Amino acid sequence: MTLMRKFNATWPDYLEDYFGKDSSDNVWFPKAALNNPAVNIIEAKDEFFIELAVPGFDKEDFKIDLQNNVLTIGTKKEHSLKDSDKRYSKREFVFGPFEKTFVLPKSIDGEKIEASYKNGILEISIPKKEEAKVKEPKAIEIK
Repeated sequence: MTLMRKFNATWPDYLEDYFGKDSSDNVWFPKAALNNPAVNIIEAKDEFFIELAVPGFDKEDFKIDLQNNVLTIGTKKEHSLKDSDKRYSKREFVFGPFEKTFVLPKSIDGEKIEASYKNGILEISIPKKEEAKVKEPKAIEIK
């Protein structure tokens, strides 16, 4: 059972299955259209972590919202692809606006969510409510 599921992905999984994870050389899907950062979702004993690989941004560029257990992470920052004094023979860096949305389980404590950005990784800590935390096994005495 998935505790956190991706919601509103840019491309459906079946397209990735057909074209592969890196469709940057595909005529139908240019690299700019795939500006969707890689994500790790980690479940620890007391919390979840969402990590996004988003180099080239400043922490002020991000907007993170939680509404009705839907976490939305995005940015509006764009870099110009037109540099009059530079001529690229290959250009793979893509910095553009993105938005990722996650439906969180009801077992999270939304009031205590924290985010940090360091070395191109945006990390969001999502604590679990006390009743959802993994408890140590309790020995039951037989009478």
